[in-house]
Amino acid sequence: MKKLLLTILSALSLSAGINAQTTDTYIVADNPAAISSCVDSVITLADIIQIAGIHDLNDPNDDVSMYKMFRLQGAVITTDELTSIHYSDYSSVFVKKMNATSSHHGGIQVYLYLITPPTSIFSVDTLKYTVEKGATINFTSDFFAKFTFFSSGKDLTSLNERILFTDQSIGTEAPIGIGSMWSIVGRGKYKIRVQVAVCNPTDYYYDSIYVIVDESPCLKLEIKNMPSVCREDILDITPYVYLDDHLATSADLSQMTFINKSLLGGPGETFDPIAMDMTQMVDKTSRYPILQIAYQPNVALGMCTNYSYMPTLKVPTKLSTSDVVLTKNNYGAAVNYTLDGDYYGFNDMFSKDVFKKLYIDNFTSVHGGTNLDFYSDEALTVPVSDNNLTPGTYYITATNQDCSDDSTLFKVNVKNKDFDIIWQSAPAIGKGYYTFNAPVYSGATYAWFAWGGSMISGNNTNQLTVYFSETAAPSVNVSCTITLPAVRTTINSNGLSSAVYITSDENGNKEEIKPGITTSVISSVSGSSLKAYPNPSAETFALSGSGSYDVKIYNSVGQLVFTNTLYKAETPITVLNKGLYVVHATQNGISQIVKVIVE
Repeated sequence: MKKLLLTILSALSLSAGINAQTTDTYIVADNPAAISSCVDSVITLADIIQIAGIHDLNDPNDDVSMYKMFRLQGAVITTDELTSIHYSDYSSVFVKKMNATSSHHGGIQVYLYLITPPTSIFSVDTLKYTVEKGATINFTSDFFAKFTFFSSGKDLTSLNERILFTDQSIGTEAPIGIGSMWSIVGRGKYKIRVQVAVCNPTDYYYDSIYVIVDESPCLKLEIKNMPSVCREDILDITPYVYLDDHLATSADLSQMTFINKSLLGGPGETFDPIAMDMTQMVDKTSRYPILQIAYQPNVALGMCTNYSYMPTLKVPTKLSTSDVVLTKNNYGAAVNYTLDGDYYGFNDMFSKDVFKKLYIDNFTSVHGGTNLDFYSDEALTVPVSDNNLTPGTYYITATNQDCSDDSTLFKVNVKNKDFDIIWQSAPAIGKGYYTFNAPVYSGATYAWFAWGGSMISGNNTNQLTVYFSETAAPSVNVSCTITLPAVRTTINSNGLSSAVYITSDENGNKEEIKPGITTSVISSVSGSSLKAYPNPSAETFALSGSGSYDVKIYNSVGQLVFTNTLYKAETPITVLNKGLYVVHATQNGISQIVKVIVE
């Protein structure tokens, strides 16, 4: 009867609870421990050791004769010794050094792939669109929805460089990485050709898809340059109505019907555009300023949609059922802001300016004249004059001096943070050993975790040593959980995690922090291979690679705006607000970071 070894593969990898001694056996792979072939040929133990670069860090006399290869049964190593196998025999095997002095680092799992060349990459031949005159279309989502990602691991360049874009009116083919707006096109015919390496870096397979964009016969209708308004205003909006990019004439306006759609449903009510009454468009419980314009020649075509517009208010308006502030940025796009909720101070202080700069006036001119007044009581009788808020509950009124009867009330809680973590990072200059340091706190305990490298020593101290090979992984990232003594804090389990969250108060509530606070080693030598494209993008982009990732995306103020623990590479991601975003993607214990600009 076969004996099952008790060693579990997860314990053999980067375990945060093991403190390896530098004199013990420590097996690593300097190259990716994943080997592929287009031919179901025989591969020997010696082949695997050579291709993966397997060796013992602490044995200068290390030799292939010291190793054996075993069959895996799930996550358990069996006693079935293998000497040579076909690629199709096993999805992975375990290579172990015999007479190892450390059972935890005495071997490594190697993955085997039999490559099946693709027969197509796209599920359709053509993407077709109809746009308004002069308008453009972003075809990113449809492109990747019809795109089947294939990777043999043989490609030497990023997918950005292997997607070739041609505007057929010009005829010049170029990688999409050269033009940041490749996925936004107007009227015309475009060809996109994708190149992938199959059995070796020069064995290419190509597939193409066409994008055809026609213009609609519908006339383009829009409101432009309309200033922000107070909720009690009555105003003439006709000077801001444009038809096919020219100011609408009296004859044009006579063929337009203006409808109040602020009830967010139903047929709406018609109104006179010369005297649009904002008190009918907006109240503080159920309505939002949304208007619709129906243009008779467009309606007669039977294929045109009515034009909708949301005026920008000078004072932000909260949805009655939530803390969401619905408004528009200076690009004309709808934006949801939040102000109510919990905030965390630095050194027990929180600046009032943060609310306006980050949560109200993040884009120029949006609520530019809004005043925020702070009170310590709900009755608004005790004003708070100090610019820094200490921990506590505050009530904020938003007003504008141009509006006589217009305000919004917000409620915020300012909380303590136990401490701020400032990380150091070691420069990655190639294969070798790197040291990471966490802050020192009296009586604290430390538990490290590493992606992309092997922890050598110090994982129970404030200083960690990691072995890193840039050919095995593009970068190494580490995190450390610091457990403080009970006398210092009473938070949940007394634990403070440095990687993504900081525990912030006595109840264990957590605040997401800027990804830049986490430690990462990324340089020109061992830079992240993760790519986002197009970058910059218009709301939608995708991440290159293969397989699934655990993806988290943070905005420029450190808020988590997107998460998907099973994100499939090349799948489109949509981020509505413009700005700079930091993407963290983790796969097989390796974490990578890329910055994306949404325009």
